[in-house]
Amino acid sequence: MLVFHDHDGEWQLLSGDIEEGDKCKLICFGCIYERTPDIAILKSLPAGWMAERSSIDGTWKCEPYEREEDEG
Repeated sequence: MLVFHDHDGEWQLLSGDIEEGDKCKLICFGCIYERTPDIAILKSLPAGWMAERSSIDGTWKCEPYEREEDEG
């Protein structure tokens, strides 16, 4: 439901609420695409931008975001 294309070019894809202590998983983008093909619409999301939607059927809202201090 939340996608970040970090300023350094890395991608983060998040779903649901994030709690302290949650662990991340590394998965290939192809595996995400197999589960959610409409993620392909974000392939041209520029570095330093994020996309968010409220539901699996919702429309992606894209906007730039500020670099955080620990991001580089």
